[in-house]
Amino acid sequence: MENYGKLYDAICALEKIERTGWVQTKVPAPRLESVSDHTMQLQMLALTFNLEKGLGFDNGKLLQMCLIHDIGESIVGDVSDVDSDYNSRKQLEREKTVEFLKTLPESLSSYLELWLELEEKATPLAKFVHQVDKFDAVLKAQKYAAEYNMPGVFTEFYDYEKARGTFNDGPLAKEFVELNNNEIKEL
Repeated sequence: MENYGKLYDAICALEKIERTGWVQTKVPAPRLESVSDHTMQLQMLALTFNLEKGLGFDNGKLLQMCLIHDIGESIVGDVSDVDSDYNSRKQLEREKTVEFLKTLPESLSSYLELWLELEEKATPLAKFVHQVDKFDAVLKAQKYAAEYNMPGVFTEFYDYEKARGTFNDGPLAKEFVELNNNEIKEL
């Protein structure tokens, strides 16, 4: 049970870690989105898009990948790819995540495999989850921008992902463009 307790502790720690992007952009929300909040939203979006678009990904594997994707942040905090020390923090996150996941029981060895698959964007599923992860951030930026009258927050997040080419292709390319046109469809 000790190893399951460590996993549970890591999951609970994510509740207390605010997402760095919202802190950096000074969103004045009384309670900013946590990494745990993001993980839940990611699961819902990924599952919904998978079903709605008929993508055919295994829902169990999809949800597990979403659940485990930021587990390392329970150790190192939320790592933002715009931080000046991003590369060193990301490397530390990789090392600590692998180290942590290797301590889990053999029955949970798939968590490490799924995490590595996602990190390497090695499969269509991993690429999809990565895209949904970024979509969630842009969608949340849109919501915060509207709620707190901060249009620059949305523009910053949208333009960043556009410049990176995150949505140049893939199953969410159309939805990404629609975010900028404020044509969000009900899920």
